[in-house]
Amino acid sequence: MHSLTNTDAIGVGNQLWAHTPVAHRIARALVNEVDARSLRAFIEARTDSQNAVHSALSAVLQPWIDNPPPWIQLHPMWPRSNPTPTAEVATPATIAARELSRLLALHEIRQWSDRVTHGWPALRTFLIQPGVAEKVRTAAGGQAIPDINAPEPQIHNFLLSITRLLLSGLSLRQIPPEIGLLVNLQTLDLKNNQLTALPPEFGSLKGLQYLYLNNNQLTSLPPEFGGLRGLKVLHLHNNQLTTLPPEFGGLTRLEVLHLHNNQLTALPSEFGGLTRLQHLYLNNNQLTALPPEFRGLRELALLYLNNNQLTALPPEFGSLARLQHLDLRSNLFPEIPTELRRPTSHNLNLLFLPQKTRWQRFLLALSQTNTRLPQPRLI
Repeated sequence: MHSLTNTDAIGVGNQLWAHTPVAHRIARALVNEVDARSLRAFIEARTDSQNAVHSALSAVLQPWIDNPPPWIQLHPMWPRSNPTPTAEVATPATIAARELSRLLALHEIRQWSDRVTHGWPALRTFLIQPGVAEKVRTAAGGQAIPDINAPEPQIHNFLLSITRLLLSGLSLRQIPPEIGLLVNLQTLDLKNNQLTALPPEFGSLKGLQYLYLNNNQLTSLPPEFGGLRGLKVLHLHNNQLTTLPPEFGGLTRLEVLHLHNNQLTALPSEFGGLTRLQHLYLNNNQLTALPPEFRGLRELALLYLNNNQLTALPPEFGSLARLQHLDLRSNLFPEIPTELRRPTSHNLNLLFLPQKTRWQRFLLALSQTNTRLPQPRLI
């Protein structure tokens, strides 16, 4: 194992821009294992610095460049395509940028490898628990869980082989921080357990697409949760969440979100960053208002807001042109929301509202202008 030392990092810093914040930032990242991807856009934008960064990283990573371990190609950060541009698009700038990108990926992989060395004992203790071990072996294609002192390539291959882990209904009370070592994980099912919190390292599962955390006892989410940028489906219903961190808005690929049966009183303004969201379940909470940024949910087609404490909808609500199914039952609306009178509301196929005479008249009028709207649902 080629460990990254402070001396290495200081050397890198000195080779870059001595006595400048940029050099210190990169050196600090190399020492403290900051996500290498957070540096990529910044570095690649500075054409005057690419050669210096390339030389410095090459010096630090030379052992792995000369003799890369075979398991490296299984890591999600490793480029899946040829990093050398084709002759038609190759320029000195593009070649340098792509090579730098490969080096940054290699740096992050080596950081992960170092963390495996230190974290495997604790992660193994979690994985060999009764009930968990069988699920893990299934996820690893029948492979036995490596011993505590197994060869490093064997441990690496084992961790990288796990893409789907189903651990529901095992009475788990906590998840170890080392869960972040499962970098190839795409599906994680932790529903029906007794979890009260998630470790910050949970945000390291950047390839995760399907996450089921419903039916636990979660009261909050760590800010690092926003790092799960690959998530498409997220189930968080039947917990005890009272707030969501602002970083939640970073889940920009999310398409289906279940948050019903919690204790949410408000949504962060960053919630509007979920621009790909199509199905949203917020029923049975304690919401009193929706943020104006809700208009950012432009792909939203299905929305459950029933059983909250809403008294009005934000003016921006009328811009949700794709909304087809809306449930507003059991709220505190004193009158018909103006936003539902707008033309965009005529895309609704199903509209569930409280049974009051004025709502009834409104629904009947709406159904006459929208031939797709079925018989009004008044419950």
